Amino acid sequence: MLLGAGVDFVGTIWIISQVDSILFGSNETVLQGIFSPIGFDLGLHTGFAWGDAALASPLLKSLGFPGFYNMHILASLMFSQLSIIALLRTAKGPLLISWGLSAAIMLHPFMYDELYMGRPTQTHLAFHAIFLMSVLKIRQNQNVYIWAIIGGLSLASACLVYWFSGVAVGFIAGCIALLDLL
Repeated sequence: MLLGAGVDFVGTIWIISQVDSILFGSNETVLQGIFSPIGFDLGLHTGFAWGDAALASPLLKSLGFPGFYNMHILASLMFSQLSIIALLRTAKGPLLISWGLSAAIMLHPFMYDELYMGRPTQTHLAFHAIFLMSVLKIRQNQNVYIWAIIGGLSLASACLVYWFSGVAVGFIAGCIALLDLL
């Protein structure tokens, strides 16, 4: 049994299964058989989820379909939780409070709903947490250039996983920078 249902689930599975052929040019995201003769851009309507597909690709190749999917979700959730813990510890949060807050975030009803609807891309929080951790490290003047590179790559990765949340976390960092200027 796979976690997810509905149109978004079908789009997620399709993008993950087709990402290699799309990126190497042997396939495209427009399906000509739907809304003929114009076609339907499934990639565009599912947010592409390139980052999610890239993260799932090694598991897909090693475990095959459908076995990779639930393991991909488990690995993504674990990576997200560990990244959130690292962010909270960077913000000087005590270990037990950091674990508790990260568990509260990962067990939030929004996360269940997104997984149930077949949108695991919206439950990836690791890149967001790493980006915000880099903002804290830069503000603390710790290896500024290294953390700037890590932060930039993390924000780009967050946008590739789910562009809207990546933009939102970038906006938050911009607000933090503005507060520093005031």
